[in-house]
Amino acid sequence: MSVPSERIVAVVGAAVICEGRCLVTRRGKSQHSAGFWEFPGGKPHAGESARTALARELREELSIEVEVLASLGSSEFRGSGFVVQLEVFVCRLVAGHVELREHDALAWCDANNLAERQFSPADVPLLGAVAQYLQHDSGTL
Repeated sequence: MSVPSERIVAVVGAAVICEGRCLVTRRGKSQHSAGFWEFPGGKPHAGESARTALARELREELSIEVEVLASLGSSEFRGSGFVVQLEVFVCRLVAGHVELREHDALAWCDANNLAERQFSPADVPLLGAVAQYLQHDSGTL
């Protein structure tokens, strides 16, 4: 008897930091997990590095240019027949104004109110790392 394999979905997310706050977006009605908040990003294309994919996704989905600085950590979420492997990077906003193309809302959160929103299950384990970064290191951006 064989065990069905789970589909692995690699995803990159951005903790875009500006003036001590982090950009978060809410998934639109046409998206999987609609209504949940997330660190925006997406799936790398075949052969594309995580950093390149993240910059591309933010350009396509939010019309912003970022500098991808460092990984804050990763998480794994198991769904029915799939596993989401998420890595979140600290990013610095370089150019542009956020335009929502796939999401239906955005917010700039500080360390104290970040966890007040209902985040997607893959993002939840990384909230502490982002909040800690905002409290201690975001002044350098």
